[in-house]
Amino acid sequence: MDALPPGVKVSLLVDASRDQRMYLRARLALAGLYEVEDADTGALALDMARRRHYDLVIVRLDMPDMDGWKPSMSGMSRLTIIRP
Repeated sequence: MDALPPGVKVSLLVDASRDQRMYLRARLALAGLYEVEDADTGALALDMARRRHYDLVIVRLDMPDMDGWKPSMSGMSRLTIIRP
């Protein structure tokens, strides 16, 4: 993973897989982002995004409870698409 865009301070990872969230958290730390929160469902991610601003949101598109497009269209700042 390359360096993060300037101004990225806090991110949200959204993936049903705990292993994938742990892997991405480690990659973001290597890129210099240490404040990372995660959610294992799209519904939880939407709730978290209503309560806090995230500079970067990484959402898996094939989530079990909702597809990844719904959270991405609900006011989250930036979206990186992870394809399975």
